[in-house]
Amino acid sequence: MPKTWDEFLNVCKVLKDNGEIPLIVGGKENWQLMRYLSFAPWRVTHDGFITGYISGEDSFEKNEAAKAGAGLLYTLGTEGYFQPGFLSTDNTANGELFYGGTGAMMYSGSGDIAKADELYGNGQLGFFPVPDVDGMENMETNVPLHAGFAYAFNKQTYDDVMEEFFQYLCNEFTGLCYDQAKVFSPFNDPVPDSAGAIMKEVYPFFENAKQSWVSWDDKLDSATLTKLVDLQQLLVQGQITPDEYCATADTYVTK
Repeated sequence: MPKTWDEFLNVCKVLKDNGEIPLIVGGKENWQLMRYLSFAPWRVTHDGFITGYISGEDSFEKNEAAKAGAGLLYTLGTEGYFQPGFLSTDNTANGELFYGGTGAMMYSGSGDIAKADELYGNGQLGFFPVPDVDGMENMETNVPLHAGFAYAFNKQTYDDVMEEFFQYLCNEFTGLCYDQAKVFSPFNDPVPDSAGAIMKEVYPFFENAKQSWVSWDDKLDSATLTKLVDLQQLLVQGQITPDEYCATADTYVTK
């Protein structure tokens, strides 16, 4: 299991040298490439970099973790570690390729667990969390934990019917998540025995997470996001260098 991004890139090289496609990505989905840009600064700064970038207090050129993210995406693209035609692959095709046996690794979430469960049970598939950034202090959390679940009730309209509904929700929702939807419950309940093996193995990573995931695509204004997406397309194809990416990206925001 690669524990650092240097180890991860070495795994990619070994796989490619042995005729395998190391990494499947839905490059047509802008957020997927942006994940690889943001993994390093997330592990090192949590929301510090992206918050500082938006406000103009921080920059790609000044932030070593952000520069590491740009370097990672550049290397993955220019070394041919993604599948051929990855920029025209959407998220659906992305999953079809990987679970169909094309490619060795894919960034995925708990929404795909139902597809992965049988392969995992047969010993054909494993998982590992987001690697550490080499030479930097990384936060403990290494799995992107996106969201929980919330209900709000109005005291004036909270009648017997609503109370009955809320009681049903508390008692039944976890079971419906695991048994029917095949996703993790947003409630802090233990994984039931009926859940698949991979869900039981993955759950402790979520349970022990201390920090949330911080995505970029829903934090940036649309104009800046569009510019960064266009720029990352150039970066991953090797049309610009990581240094050029950082310098240009820093012109998109002002303090």
